[in-house]
Amino acid sequence: MTYESKKDWVLPAAMGVLLIITILPVSDGKWGVVLLIAPVLAWFLWMWFDTYYIIKDGELFYKSSFMKGSVPISTMHQIIRHNKGLHSCSLKPALSIKGLIIKYNRWDDMFVSPENAEQFIAELQAINPAITVVG
Repeated sequence: MTYESKKDWVLPAAMGVLLIITILPVSDGKWGVVLLIAPVLAWFLWMWFDTYYIIKDGELFYKSSFMKGSVPISTMHQIIRHNKGLHSCSLKPALSIKGLIIKYNRWDDMFVSPENAEQFIAELQAINPAITVVG
């Protein structure tokens, strides 16, 4: 099953700030700034429309612009509901500051923000009942 990432205000706010920074110099005829900032804006748009998760064949596949990969669900042992703001996970294919921290292997973790977190958790636990949920 495919799960879209929950989206909140952080990425659009960053895009808005970059647009303002881009528009001001352009109004003065300084197009060099556009060449520097346009790739970043394109990357933000790419993330906005291309961040999702797929649970298939015992794996959690993730994609967020150029960042993509998979984690075997059998290696997952804990999911932490994270609603406190910023977090420090090694892997963050998400568009929200609130979501799920998935602990897998011995020391690895990743942050995801599926729109339907409860269904997402239930599907992972159906494959690996040993996954505990905190929070």
